[in-house]
Amino acid sequence: MAAGSTTPYLMRIGAEWRDASGGATRPVLNPATGKPFAEVPEGTPDDARAALRAAEAAQPEWEALTGVERAAYLARAASLIRENAERLAQVVVQEQGKPLVEARGEIAGTAGFFDYFTSFARAPMGEIIASDNRNEDIWVRNVPFGVVVGIIPWNYPAALFARKVAPALMAGNTIVIKPHEDTPLSAIELARLLEEAGLPPGVVNVVTGAGTVVGDALVRDEITRLVTVTGSVRAGQQILAAAAKNITVVSLELGGKAPFIVMDDAQIDLAVRNAITARFVNCGQVCTCNERTYVHRRVFDQFLDRY
Repeated sequence: MAAGSTTPYLMRIGAEWRDASGGATRPVLNPATGKPFAEVPEGTPDDARAALRAAEAAQPEWEALTGVERAAYLARAASLIRENAERLAQVVVQEQGKPLVEARGEIAGTAGFFDYFTSFARAPMGEIIASDNRNEDIWVRNVPFGVVVGIIPWNYPAALFARKVAPALMAGNTIVIKPHEDTPLSAIELARLLEEAGLPPGVVNVVTGAGTVVGDALVRDEITRLVTVTGSVRAGQQILAAAAKNITVVSLELGGKAPFIVMDDAQIDLAVRNAITARFVNCGQVCTCNERTYVHRRVFDQFLDRY
C-alpha cells in the first residue's frame, strides 16, 4: 500500500458487496499512528433495512437445513480461518492495536468458536414433558428466533464476530453483524471467508457505520427477532431502550467489575503474575479483567513488594 493511501472495503448485504446507499465512507485508523489505512462504507438506515430484508429472505431455507448440514458450513469456515490465520491476525493488529502474539491467539479462538458450535449438530432440540392426560406426552420443540442482530465491540473484533455468528447459525438463524466503527475490517474479512465456505447469500450480512445510525436502525426494526450485544453498560442501556418498542429479545454481555482475590495461603509469585495478566492483557480491555484486587492482610506486603 502506497504511503498515504487507504484500502477501500465494502459491506456484505445479501449476495452483494456494496457501498453505502448514500455513498459516504468512514476512515479506519491505525491506533499506533493515528493515520487512516482503510475506509469502509458509512452505512445508513436504508442499508440496515436492506441487510435485514436479505437475512429475512434467507431465513426459511437456512432454517430448513438439518443441524448436520449447518455444521458443515461452520466446519469449513473454521478451516478457512486457520488457513488465513496470519493475514487475519495482521488485520486485527492494524485496526485494533493489540500485539501480534495476542492477535494470533484471538484468531485461533475465532476458529475455535466455529469448531465448538459444530458439536451442537446432533444436540436435542426440544424435550418431552409428561402430560396430565393418559396416553399423551407433550413435545416441546425449540425453533430458531429468525433474524438476529449482532453488535460487537472493538476489543476482540474477530473473536466476538465468531461468538455472535457461530451459535446463531448453528441454531438455524440468519444474522446481521454491526461491527464497531473503529474495528470493522475483521468482520468484513471473516464474512468473505464465510462466502468462500459456500454460505448461502443473506445468511450472514455485515453493515458498517455509526452505532447511533446503523445500530439503532437494526435494533428498532420489526424484522429483528433477537439482538445480541457485547459492549459497555451505556451501550446496553441504549440498545435495550431501542428494542423495547417491539419487545425484541435482547441478550446483553456488558462491562464487568471483576475482583481478583488473593487469600493468605496463595502462591504469591503465581498470584502476582496472574493479577498482572488479568489486569493488563489486551490493554485491560476484557470484560473479565480485574477492576479490583483484594489481598489478605497477612500476605499484603509480600504481594505488593512483588507486584
